[in-house]
Amino acid sequence: MKHKKRFLNFLFYSIGLFTVVMLLSTITTAQEATTEEFVLDGSMNHESLFIEPIYNSYIDCGFNTMTQRATDSSQSLLENLNLNALNMRHSTDLIYYYSSSYYSKWEAEEDQQDNNKVGVKHLSGEIATWYDGDDTVLCWSTNGITNPIDSIVYGPSYHQEKWYRRWLYDDYDIWDLNYTPRFRMALEIKGNVSPEDTVCRIYVFVKYRRKLYGQYLTGDADSTYGLTDSIYLKVSDFPDSGKFDHFYLSDVISERSYTYPEIFRDDITYDKMIPLLDEYYREDKDDGQGVQFCIDWLRSDTLCTLYIDNIEVYDNDGWNKYIDNPNLVTQSIIDYADSFKTMGWSNIKHWMGGHEPGSIDSYTPIKTVDEILQTNGFPPLMNTVWALWTIKLNGESQLERYYNMVQPNKLLSEHHPISAGYDVVRPFDLEIVRRVL
Repeated sequence: MKHKKRFLNFLFYSIGLFTVVMLLSTITTAQEATTEEFVLDGSMNHESLFIEPIYNSYIDCGFNTMTQRATDSSQSLLENLNLNALNMRHSTDLIYYYSSSYYSKWEAEEDQQDNNKVGVKHLSGEIATWYDGDDTVLCWSTNGITNPIDSIVYGPSYHQEKWYRRWLYDDYDIWDLNYTPRFRMALEIKGNVSPEDTVCRIYVFVKYRRKLYGQYLTGDADSTYGLTDSIYLKVSDFPDSGKFDHFYLSDVISERSYTYPEIFRDDITYDKMIPLLDEYYREDKDDGQGVQFCIDWLRSDTLCTLYIDNIEVYDNDGWNKYIDNPNLVTQSIIDYADSFKTMGWSNIKHWMGGHEPGSIDSYTPIKTVDEILQTNGFPPLMNTVWALWTIKLNGESQLERYYNMVQPNKLLSEHHPISAGYDVVRPFDLEIVRRVL
């Protein structure tokens, strides 16, 4: 099913003709900012920009900055404004495309002791170092394990997005989101083992609870849903040299991924204006819930030791290209940004990235794209975050992790104190954000 125009009420396209946003500098203090131009920014519907009276009214209101699409036809209209370039109509808009992709990397040696918090967890084993002939790697190991044990590695227990925030793309199915996990591991062989001996199994599941009309069922406990089958790895699957290698859910590329079924699409995921779903859906946003990448140890001897370096996960319509060829993707982003400089766009102050990232998987792509831009002398990336991001996700503050991982040049907090589709006025949202910052 294609979803296009129904998403136009999102982002800067929902509240009248434009939405005023709050721009918080993460570099200068409020006192230092008094010597700089005060940013008065608004975001106008793309089509409204070309209606001259509306455009003139925007200027007459005293706005000096606009968040808008940079195109050949809009260049002359925008040349006297500072521009936050929001190009998000096609997959060829590479800055938005890659910054709205998904990727996470979890180091296996991290040991989160609290099952209700985000992080890699273990039931058995220990931290060890393993030299694979090229590098000495700190990792998790099966040292000291003499019996089969489920979940020597599990977690990190966090919410993954079920859709792409690319609702303005032409002829695009935002629900066509597939994730590829991979496990980087090595095997030390200490004795006489058969190549056909099993070593471990890998699999992915999600922990959730059921909700109806936004409320949990009374007395309903956490449940699990298997996102993949268990994949059994044998001695012969590992390099006999003891080197680290990536292990996937299948040798067939098209069978390496998992996707979430429709029942995990919650009632406010993609359109806050539609009625709540009249059915149960599965939510993975509370403490201890979310995706789990698991490794079970299957041996009853000490003839082998498994070393687990990290677990990665990435989407198949974006960050998979960076995984396959990071240099090529980096150069394509540079060429894209440079093309606007060549066309005479001298007033771009920021490039806008993926809107309101709602999962940890969003943070590394955002940071990577921003680093590519700034390292090569282009305007930095800026992403809109929701003012109520202080609400905890999987037991922790989204805003705190986002800030620590991304270290954004600017923090753009979108605030709708009075909004169509909401039956309450929320005047204190910005005060909550101020306290966090």
